Amino acid sequence: MEKKQLINNTRKAAYCCRSL
Repeated sequence: MEKKQLINNTRKAAYCCRSL
């Protein structure tokens, strides 16, 4: 796994949580 991908995943999750 790449660090960039991990950060992207975390960012996506945070964005999803914010939307909710």
